[in-house]
Amino acid sequence: MSRSIAANRVFNTFRIFSRSVCSADQLTQSRHSQRLFKMETSTGGERQMSTEEPRRFARPDEVDYALKQDMGQGYTRRTVQISALGTKYNMVYGEWVPVDRPVEGCPAVICIHGTPATEGAFRPIGSRIASGGYRVLAVNFPGMGYTEIDPERRYNHTTPDKAELVKGFITALRLESVAMVIGHSLGGHVVGKLSADPDLEGIVQSACFLCGTGVTPHRLYKKINSPVVSHLMYKMMYLPYIGWMVMYFFAQIVRRWGFRGRTHESQALCIYEVAGMNFEMDAET
Repeated sequence: MSRSIAANRVFNTFRIFSRSVCSADQLTQSRHSQRLFKMETSTGGERQMSTEEPRRFARPDEVDYALKQDMGQGYTRRTVQISALGTKYNMVYGEWVPVDRPVEGCPAVICIHGTPATEGAFRPIGSRIASGGYRVLAVNFPGMGYTEIDPERRYNHTTPDKAELVKGFITALRLESVAMVIGHSLGGHVVGKLSADPDLEGIVQSACFLCGTGVTPHRLYKKINSPVVSHLMYKMMYLPYIGWMVMYFFAQIVRRWGFRGRTHESQALCIYEVAGMNFEMDAET
């Protein structure tokens, strides 16, 4: 093993340790620490699994970690203008395409993230799905770190609004057929809404739910959820002078719960989005 490869492994290991919930010292002392972290090597421009230390995949909620890593072969970040909710958005999205064949004619797969999250939540699977001959498109909802919220704030971070944005995204890219829509966590509710939309009948062919939140809230949800408080927080977040402090305060609460967004805004909006969930409506869908 060359010195450069060895040094790179040491650096990557330290970086991963520093982002872990436990301290690096605690992990070093643990006999099982090596099982928790996986690494990969790169040979001849192709990504290969290391036989010595298997790769550690970032969890979907480790968005800030995942976005700093290699997004995989065939990945490109793009922007498209969509029309939805009576206004326009510059939707930022990630795209994975096959590297061994033309993208023309490849079936489209749309990935929908949860909260707080971005396209980075699909980093572990994007290139793998694309390698099967698919065009993988991962949207970024407004406020989560890439796509900007419209100035009029017509987008209200609800499941119906997210579904409308995805419909606008499908229209903007002129997709006549979507082989599958994949929703992770809260994104599963959006997938359910899209699958039941009569306007998309014959377009959306199948649906996939990854760790979906389901249609029945946890028994603690009604006890701790306060739409009034979350709505007040949302309004205060964008007040002059004090808004940034409110945003930072609630972002730190979400971070302590173990959820990491790309920005403080995305982490604070996580509370607002969860509080606005309508399980009864989604169950009917």
